[in-house]
Amino acid sequence: MFTELKMFPAALLAGLIATTYANAGEVKDTLDRYVTGVFTDKIPISTWKEMSDAGDIEATNVLGLIYDRGELGIWEPKTAHKYFVKTATQGNAFGQYYVSKNYTISYAVESDPVLASMWMAISAMNGDERAITENIDMIAKHASNPSHQEKVDALVAKCLASNYTDCGY
Repeated sequence: MFTELKMFPAALLAGLIATTYANAGEVKDTLDRYVTGVFTDKIPISTWKEMSDAGDIEATNVLGLIYDRGELGIWEPKTAHKYFVKTATQGNAFGQYYVSKNYTISYAVESDPVLASMWMAISAMNGDERAITENIDMIAKHASNPSHQEKVDALVAKCLASNYTDCGY
């Protein structure tokens, strides 16, 4: 039974992985549809966890979305954040986008505009189309505070130089 269940998501995930940055928005849409009930009821959470534990970044993002949206009947933003941080620190733009959103809306972690801007900038650099647009908005929002952007730029440089192992203050 596991083999049958794993074959279907593997095909979808292979397609997601093969998608280029040029259509990152389509990846987001596909992944969002995937989690928002189209397939979630057909694949047990244990399968997603097993795939995530085996290093599958897209499965880890799916878990983040499942918990972020309460697909299991319980909304667990802190658990979702844990999964998004796991992919963000592996260089995944999708996870980086959601880590930024968590620092913006502060359901999972304490609100931090500098960390939100840092993760949004990194996600944008890595090709997430939503992040590209929202990063421009964040820069404009904080334009009257040049020290904000200086802090963001320093953290981005430190995070990238450390290969995502040192991405905080």
